[in-house]
Amino acid sequence: MYSILIIAVLVVVYCGIGWTIVSRLDAMKKLSNEERLTLSFFVGGFAVYFGVFFVAPMRLDVTTMSGLAFVCVLLALPGLKKIPWREIYLSNIRILKLDWFSNLLWITLFIVAVTTLLQGLAPPNDYDSLMYHLANPLYGVELGRFEIPNDKRGVQALFPAMTSNLTRFLLVFADGETVQMAHGLYGLAAAVGAGFLVRRFGYSIHTALVAVLFFLVIRAVIWQMASAETDVPLAGFLIGSFIVYLTLREVPTPGLGILFGLMIGGMIPTKYIGFALALPFGILI
Repeated sequence: MYSILIIAVLVVVYCGIGWTIVSRLDAMKKLSNEERLTLSFFVGGFAVYFGVFFVAPMRLDVTTMSGLAFVCVLLALPGLKKIPWREIYLSNIRILKLDWFSNLLWITLFIVAVTTLLQGLAPPNDYDSLMYHLANPLYGVELGRFEIPNDKRGVQALFPAMTSNLTRFLLVFADGETVQMAHGLYGLAAAVGAGFLVRRFGYSIHTALVAVLFFLVIRAVIWQMASAETDVPLAGFLIGSFIVYLTLREVPTPGLGILFGLMIGGMIPTKYIGFALALPFGILI
């Protein structure tokens, strides 16, 4: 229950921080409220990333991370007040009222999403997490400061730190199961983003809901959403990049350009392959 509470707070804080930024960058409101909220989750993650980046090399413990958490909550409050919760709620209710097939899809999606997220409560058991995705951040938590392990673990200790810093932050307060659920949140956001991307391509709401379902039932996604792996968060930033890119092509504003840069910038510190994924966007632009 403690892990679920932390994850719920994390979602709210991320969205609150991100909404303040995304709403300013999308001043012309070319993104839907639902798209804004999804992108806000990814943008909000930069607060923890940079917070741990600057603080952890000096001290990584309950005191410093509690201070970081307090600052993040304060930063989230203005955005949380501005999020049009009622409009987003009514928009989803309208989808539910379309027909019985929409109801069936929503119920199926809800069950799949919840069960996939809750599987993160199982003890960590995948090789990569035990070897470095959890082990390296835990080393710093036990040491009391961020430091690269001086052993023979290889280049894993030099991996990008977008989700690793989130892992460090969460391990101060909780355990590996909470970290796994936090990575699962990125999977849910990526799935929702996939649905919005399908809508951007001109397909129906039914097709978009099926796309979300298809994303969530991919075997690799199910497995990685219950681990501390980084591929699903990377996919989320990539999908977010596509959403903003398609909007940017229609309305090339500086704000959307910056938001596009944030999505691209999120891919690279999540996993090195983000460089390769960012390159084609340069050609398209």
